[in-house]
Amino acid sequence: MACAEKARERGFKLFGIQFYTECWSGTGAEKTYGRDGTSVNCKNGVGKSGANFVYRFGDYELSSTCPVCEHPRRLCFPAISRVTLESGVRINMAQLNIGDRVRTLETNGVTMVTMNSEVITFLHKEIKTEAHFYKLETKGANAVRLSSQHLIFRKKNTTSPIAAVFASEINVGDLLYISNGGVSGYQPVTRITMTTEIGVYAPLTRQGTLLVDDALVSCYAHWPSHDAAHLVMAPLRAAHIFYGAWKRLTSLMHWPQWDPQRHMSQQTDGIQWYAGALMQLTYI
Repeated sequence: MACAEKARERGFKLFGIQFYTECWSGTGAEKTYGRDGTSVNCKNGVGKSGANFVYRFGDYELSSTCPVCEHPRRLCFPAISRVTLESGVRINMAQLNIGDRVRTLETNGVTMVTMNSEVITFLHKEIKTEAHFYKLETKGANAVRLSSQHLIFRKKNTTSPIAAVFASEINVGDLLYISNGGVSGYQPVTRITMTTEIGVYAPLTRQGTLLVDDALVSCYAHWPSHDAAHLVMAPLRAAHIFYGAWKRLTSLMHWPQWDPQRHMSQQTDGIQWYAGALMQLTYI
């Protein structure tokens, strides 16, 4: 196997086969090979789109079980992902700030309706981190990048209901809802690849959804249910509402400013503290 020979020549301890024929490995692969969690997207000794079937050389023994397999990284969107502000201006995720209002969609029971929702915090932000993301391309030449365990809305076919699933569960042919202002509707996924990008951003809107690269996505990752994740984030939304009311009151009464939301926001690198606490529940 040519991939094994190349990995051996370079002194790598593990290697993986992705997208049927692609050879993946690198320095320290034995420590990072499971950092994005396990996948069911492998068959007959090779990985399909976005998945690696990992091999270990027989003369190398893993010192222990893979800890990152049990606790995979929580990634979200890269810095180059784009959102649309209420004004219609499109910006990169790296330019997004708490308080901005961004485009998303809601259903009126029959069709999708465009609306705007305020960004109330960042659940995760790492400005300089380099990470791997799924790149889902659709028939309309649209492409959305997101982490393997981030939720995105899809339909399996034209008659199935829309549901939020992990990006790693998306298959070629699945339908994503795309809205770019001029054209809105479901588009089939035509290609799935992996891409390496800079930055990790997870904005939380009051609606719990937003349009990223024109695709309808959830604000949540790793939780298998969008509705459950949105429910447990209710305290953050309540704190944001309270903070807004408090600001208006202090301004009206000319009281000293006090920021009860200071620890609820996340404009610096890291995982927002409340989100970090909830993440531990997903390990149980």
